[in-house]
Amino acid sequence: LNADLVKTWDNGYALTGGALQTDFGVFVKLKQDGEIEFYKKYDPYPGLQYQPRKILETPDGFLLSGFKSMQTYDLQVFLMKTDKQGNFLWEKTYGEPGIREVMGSLVKIDDNQYVIGASKAKHPGIPPYTPNNMWSKAWLIKVDSLGNMTGSSESEFSDQAGIVGLQRLPDGWLYGTARFEIQEQYEWGTRSKVVRTGEDIKDVLWERYISSTT
Repeated sequence: LNADLVKTWDNGYALTGGALQTDFGVFVKLKQDGEIEFYKKYDPYPGLQYQPRKILETPDGFLLSGFKSMQTYDLQVFLMKTDKQGNFLWEKTYGEPGIREVMGSLVKIDDNQYVIGASKAKHPGIPPYTPNNMWSKAWLIKVDSLGNMTGSSESEFSDQAGIVGLQRLPDGWLYGTARFEIQEQYEWGTRSKVVRTGEDIKDVLWERYISSTT
């Protein structure tokens, strides 16, 4: 199940995603003519499900980011570094137990600064739903070239659900997200929007809704 496809510096291609009906993530490098250069899978130990979502090439390898799970409702964001042949070098994980953290964007600022756009959410479990047992937030994670977190910011509760299509602007960020809404005790939905913020994503400069609540 492909999640991202990028052109590499050698005019080939790289793609990543999950393998259907398995728990491991895959990373595939293609030559310019589409022939497979390497196929790697990442499956550290049984019960851990890997879902790579984005690729960035670096001078000495690749960065893969996505989310992984130990249990159905416990997801965490990861950033993995490989060499140019896709061999695993290191991995960093971001999040906390009991919260669903899902990665949506990966952006390079410079050779030592990267930003991950993600969401934090509390799964509601069994209805009825209330703001106390069900919420979501957008989460902006800043890391260095070794994956060490250097800063982060979060949206207000339930005002944003994730970060996709993240774009760096001179004085802030532009991205797609959704507002989380509880419709009634047994029904909830989200309403898609585009948001422009300052450096801290709580500082919303403007937003435009682009869908009804679904």
